[in-house]
Order: sequence, then structure tokens, then C-alpha cells
Amino acid sequence: LTETPVAVPATECNDTEKWIRRNQKIAIRTVTWNLAAKPPPPASETRSTLFPQNKYHVIAVGTEECERSIAASAVNPTKKVWESYLVEALGDQYIPIKSHALQAIHLMLFVHKDIKHLCYEVHSAVIPTGIANTLGNKGAVAISVVIGYTKFVFVNAHLAAHQNAVKARNNECLKIDAEMPGQLSRKFKRLTG
Repeated sequence: LTETPVAVPATECNDTEKWIRRNQKIAIRTVTWNLAAKPPPPASETRSTLFPQNKYHVIAVGTEECERSIAASAVNPTKKVWESYLVEALGDQYIPIKSHALQAIHLMLFVHKDIKHLCYEVHSAVIPTGIANTLGNKGAVAISVVIGYTKFVFVNAHLAAHQNAVKARNNECLKIDAEMPGQLSRKFKRLTG
């Protein structure tokens, strides 16, 4: 994707932004978690084990089967309860900037509150690879974001399971890899053109 980033002013930088500019680095935490339709531990426990405060600038949380089973998610794909749980678990230092669900597959992106103003062009897309490549029991969700002058794309995939499904998983990966950039690109063009 070719995009022209907007200029990010260097005035009135907070300490987090100054560190990023000086080191030319962003600390990113990615988590993938299959909850198997079971409730998560208390938010405070998740915060202490998975999301230590003020250690990361960006946190991407991909889940499979959160809130409900794959079958139940086909009827009710909403993940509002799960998203509220994540907001609580991450605490007030992190701001949710985008979430997207494909049945039981979910991805949510958070940024540290001190760099939210550096984030723009946030888009999401899905590629189902389940039955007949139409159901979202398998597939991927992606969120793209530009932070400063750099574009990041986070992908969470739930693929065919078990040792005998290597060929199916490989085919699903190839489909996601081939189609996801186009899906994200179309969303960018619709919003800007």
C-alpha cells in the first residue's frame, strides 16, 4: 500500500513519545488466546500476567472462541463483553483504537494513551476460510494502523486444527496472505478516495 503519512509535530512531546523518537522503536506486545468458550481469569490477574502496565506502546490481542463457542458465535458474533473485559484488564494507560470479529475470531488493538495522537489510518478486514470459504469458523481478522510514519498490520488467524490438517492450514494461510492486503487496501481507498 502506498500512503502519504501526515507530518507528526515534534512539539509538546510527552516522555513516551520522546523515548520513541529518540530510540526510533516501538515496543509491541502481541497475544493470541484460545479461550475455548470458557470464562477468562479475573481482569487483575490477566493484567499482571499478560499486560504489565507501561511496558508496551502497542498491544494487539487476538482471541479465538472468546465469550462463546464457534457455533454460538455464528449466531451471535458480538464480543462486547470480551472487549469490556480487555479494557479493564489493560487499565487506563491503554486506549482501544479498533476491534473486529469474524464469528469466533476476534482482534483488538490498543495503544498507550501517550501515543494515541500518533495513530491514524486505522482499518480492519476479514478473510473467512471456513466451510466453502464463507463461514468465519476459520479464517483471519486484520487491523492496520499507521503510527508516526510506519504502517503496522496485525493479523489473528484461527486455522484448521490437528496434525492431519497441515495441507488445509497451508492453503488457508496462502488465501489469507493473498487476499488480506487487497481487503485492507480497498478500505483505505474507500475512506480516502
